Amino acid sequence: MQPIHEHHFYQYLSCPNWIYWEREEWKTLEMLERRLMMDGLLPEMNRKILESRGYDEVDEEDHEEAFARTVQLMEQGVPRILHGALVHGRYVSRPDILERVEGRSRFGDYYYVACDIKRSHRLTREAKVAGVFHAEVLGLIQNTRPTQGYVMDPKGDVQSFLINEIEGEYHLTLLRLEETLEGDKPREFLSSHCKRSPWFAHCKQGVESCDHLSRINRIWIEEVEMFERAGYKRVSQLAKVKSSTLEKNVPGMKLERLRFLHRQAQSLISGKHDLVEPVALPSAPVELYFDIEADPLRDLDYLFGVLEIENGKETYHAFLAKSPGEEGEAWAKFLTFMAEHPGPVYHYGWYEIEVVRRLAQKYGSDEALVEALLKRMVDLLGLVRPKVIFPLSFYSLKDLAAYAGFSWRNAEASGAGSILWYEDWLAFNDEKKLKDILEYNEDDVRATYVLKKWLEEYAT
Repeated sequence: MQPIHEHHFYQYLSCPNWIYWEREEWKTLEMLERRLMMDGLLPEMNRKILESRGYDEVDEEDHEEAFARTVQLMEQGVPRILHGALVHGRYVSRPDILERVEGRSRFGDYYYVACDIKRSHRLTREAKVAGVFHAEVLGLIQNTRPTQGYVMDPKGDVQSFLINEIEGEYHLTLLRLEETLEGDKPREFLSSHCKRSPWFAHCKQGVESCDHLSRINRIWIEEVEMFERAGYKRVSQLAKVKSSTLEKNVPGMKLERLRFLHRQAQSLISGKHDLVEPVALPSAPVELYFDIEADPLRDLDYLFGVLEIENGKETYHAFLAKSPGEEGEAWAKFLTFMAEHPGPVYHYGWYEIEVVRRLAQKYGSDEALVEALLKRMVDLLGLVRPKVIFPLSFYSLKDLAAYAGFSWRNAEASGAGSILWYEDWLAFNDEKKLKDILEYNEDDVRATYVLKKWLEEYAT
């Protein structure tokens, strides 16, 4: 019987078929890739975060050996255990931190609670469910189950949640996970989270082959079920039905949402985009296109790339931190450059705004400069999503820019790939990796520019 680890919960909640395909043909992920998938940091970062607090570390890789060492430390009552192992039957739990607290357990007048260190600055559903798993296995080992789970961010700040509030979802996920490991294939459903899986192509192919309703961008499972109950199980069926008939047969859905999903289905079948309403774009003699490359394994934003467009002239500017210690310098140079160059700052998605706010706080940047920059920033995704329907299942920059006619120089390049390139650069000083990263970032900002030009031509 295959062991169940906390990473299985991250996998299942991202894409249920991930577990299924891996039981059929195991695809080994490198340690860095696993940590990316699970929102984790590098072990060295975990140590750095805890260095002022003190800890005993379990460094055995074999689960049974690590478990024996962990129990030994728990019996000694050490205050804090880093990278411990908890094993009970087929359950294998590896929380980042085990913290001793007052109470009763088989060890004495104390027990341990689990805490994971995650790069996200908010409590995610996946982290909570994995936290319940840690608590369940802890309860079996020390005869006391913690009532709270904990997640620490890269700054060392801790957020807590009540185990019993997420326990129902945990047990349902565990049941379905166990069924999948036993060979039951989950139902087809395609979402953006499936892109995290190395088996994404399998999911996409399966959904497209049966014309499943989850091909529709950002449709919810509950909405799919409402359509299915009304007899619409394929995108082609949904696209062909008249709006008046659809509104009569699916009365439980808000009319505006129903019509929007109907138009999305029609766009997918026709292969043509659909303009809901014109997109308003600022006009200026100078335009800037902005994209960030980050290494979330180190909680690091190491490249701020800007494409400057002035009188038809295109100039790419890169503000690069060649080491983690240079992040602040690269950020300061970028901020100065942006203050000296006027015009709208186009980007794609929320990440750039979040990073500008976070780094401004981290480095105590001039508030007036930061606020002026934020006011100039124009999120193309935010403008596009409610106003232009594309014949696509996903609205990533790669998807929309490709629809607009842009192609990346490296067809295999991706955000995750750039992270691994940067780690290779740090480990081996391979200049080609830096070149690949810069090329990828330049292509990203040029893709944003191409998409903006497409919107000017077809959506304004």
